[in-house]
Amino acid sequence: MVKSEEEPGAVKLCSACVEELPNDKFSKKQWSAKRQRRCKDCVESDRDIDSKAVTQHRAAAAAATAAQSSTNPSRATATGTATTTTTTDNPSNKKKKKEKPAYAGNQKACYEPAPAEAGIDYIPMKLASEICAWCGKSEENKNKLMGCMGCRNILFCSTTCQKAAWPEHKLVCDQYKKDRKKTKKVRKILKTGAFSMSEASGVGSFFLDYHPKSAGDGGFALTTISYTGELRGDEKPGQYFATEVSRNALKSSLGPQKFPLFCQHMEQASLNHRGTLKRVEFCTEIDELNAVDQFLLSCGSLDDMDRAKIALPFVLNQIGISGLKPDGSIPNIGDITVRGYGLNALEWASRRGNHDIAEWLATDSRTKVMLTRTDSAPVAWACYTNKIGLAKMLVHHGANSHATTEVVFGYKPAMHLASENGSLLAVKFLVEDCGHDIQERDTLGEDMRASLRRNNRAWASVAGCVAVDEYAKSKRVCGG
Repeated sequence: MVKSEEEPGAVKLCSACVEELPNDKFSKKQWSAKRQRRCKDCVESDRDIDSKAVTQHRAAAAAATAAQSSTNPSRATATGTATTTTTTDNPSNKKKKKEKPAYAGNQKACYEPAPAEAGIDYIPMKLASEICAWCGKSEENKNKLMGCMGCRNILFCSTTCQKAAWPEHKLVCDQYKKDRKKTKKVRKILKTGAFSMSEASGVGSFFLDYHPKSAGDGGFALTTISYTGELRGDEKPGQYFATEVSRNALKSSLGPQKFPLFCQHMEQASLNHRGTLKRVEFCTEIDELNAVDQFLLSCGSLDDMDRAKIALPFVLNQIGISGLKPDGSIPNIGDITVRGYGLNALEWASRRGNHDIAEWLATDSRTKVMLTRTDSAPVAWACYTNKIGLAKMLVHHGANSHATTEVVFGYKPAMHLASENGSLLAVKFLVEDCGHDIQERDTLGEDMRASLRRNNRAWASVAGCVAVDEYAKSKRVCGG
């Protein structure tokens, strides 16, 4: 096969000087390039490609061709036929690869607009995902941008720009990282409804691995609930089924072969947990749990007000038939707390930031007793997680912002609790709106700054904690 030569008089467009030039003005590599070719002179002078001028030139050429076709349609048809015949008869011509459509793995096409129509200009735009966050330099000439290794949220063209931007970026880098993780968790929850969470208090901890069954899904779904720090009544440490209903449901899901193996694993784990205060329970659905556990979980980690309202009458009925407490007093809804964890329903809703549930519990005549109990500290837990709006609502309805309990990490003041989490707004709310003494000391005799340094070793690298420390310092808290 004889190699075909270029058509005599063929010209191509230089994307730098925007001129149509013959073959001898280009290097062999540049001539064969499909896009963004540069002539020899532009390559030697290192002249950049002018994308805007190229687009304008092509738009003008397209307009001229369209105008010529409209004035002489027969010639355009003949020319088109001749071109087609030439392409077919030349066996050396290869099929051109189809251009990838935008948003289909063609990242470049996502950001480059389509060629403008005749007589219409456009201004090329650069997104934040392709420019340096400090100097604004774009990713050109194969100079790739580098992402921040902490938050992976912004890009830099060099270490020089990264160092220059660090004094400002370090104030938000940690929050960007948390938001990124939170976004992944939210996407998982929205997709499957499954999530895991672990929380601790001054007396114990709680862990939930929640996997609900999808509608119409007959597959295996297992929810694990772990309590550490307390065993009630005849409870023993180890792994158990939450209820008899849970046992039957798991037996049906696992089948006759896998279920005995699962039970053997539970027995071995129970032996390993002997002598501890850790109890793990399994179920396939929340409906299998008793009313008290359903109520507490709905007010806390599940954030399900409808379920909580349905379960509340059953909980009150159980309290009514339970008799007097060991000290002779009458029990109420505030005595119902999470095993090991120690929080009542209002405290748990406040810590989780479940505003609607917390407001319902604080205003309902059957549950608002939790708001004023001396052994309940919902405002402290709301400030601990920086839920300022929720804390203000609780104080408005009569909650004591000074209240603290053993569950609050050993009678820790609410202001100290907020400072260790870097919640500056919560600290200001307690000091300026609720009248807390910023010089207040904890049970160890330490003020807020000293407590912050002892309980949060990484405080200096957390922007919120640094801000709290500066605020306390401006109020003449010595740090001792």
